[in-house]
Amino acid sequence: MKPFTEIILLLSLGSIHAQDTIPEIVLKGHQYTVYSIDISEDNKYLVSGGWDNTVKLWDYKNAKEIKSFDYHKDMIQDLCFSKDNSMIASASRDNTIKINKLSTGEIITITNDFEPNIEGYYRLTYFSSISFTPDNEQLVFTLAGRNEIFFWDMSNNTLAEKIVGPGLGIKKVEVSINGKYIASLTRDNSIIIWDLDTKKQVSVLKGHVGSVDNLCFSRNEKYLVSGGGSNVSYRKPIEYYNLMV
Repeated sequence: MKPFTEIILLLSLGSIHAQDTIPEIVLKGHQYTVYSIDISEDNKYLVSGGWDNTVKLWDYKNAKEIKSFDYHKDMIQDLCFSKDNSMIASASRDNTIKINKLSTGEIITITNDFEPNIEGYYRLTYFSSISFTPDNEQLVFTLAGRNEIFFWDMSNNTLAEKIVGPGLGIKKVEVSINGKYIASLTRDNSIIIWDLDTKKQVSVLKGHVGSVDNLCFSRNEKYLVSGGGSNVSYRKPIEYYNLMV
């Protein structure tokens, strides 16, 4: 099967009729499957990563690759821009997170010192998900097979704190645009909403009947979208607080 080495972006025109052609931007440059992408908050740049171990920065509207970073030794599991667009963070199965300060070129490395049997669980325990808080003061991340959400202090470059989720483990974490909530995707295919300030559970969302692999808050903070192997759903997190456990 041909690997998905191209990134195809469909641009919304606001009002598209059936007879209209949806504009596409195709980005080519990765040698193997592209696994994760993110678009900067100013909507100017796109970052991508995948099975070729590289992180690529794009001027995507002009279909131009700006730079390729080769500092990981295994596939890129997740990546994201900081909210002020000054940094790119990438999580790899090489058990490192790289934080790239774009203005200076400084690279900060977070190593997986949280799993005591890292060699025995190689490729089973790794940084699985990352997300910056809106103030850029913390990087939130998870480890595959673990049930904690970790908070990394960017100013001191140290672990600030962690919270413990369900026993089945957490696959994905996302910080809301206003920094009030965290959504975490668990291995039992439920979604837990946390209050970022108190670190307390606010609600639990259930509805998927199959594997759920990703989630994202809408820009207007009204919705949380989740999708996976069987179906796609959207929720209004605030209205589902009655599901609190």
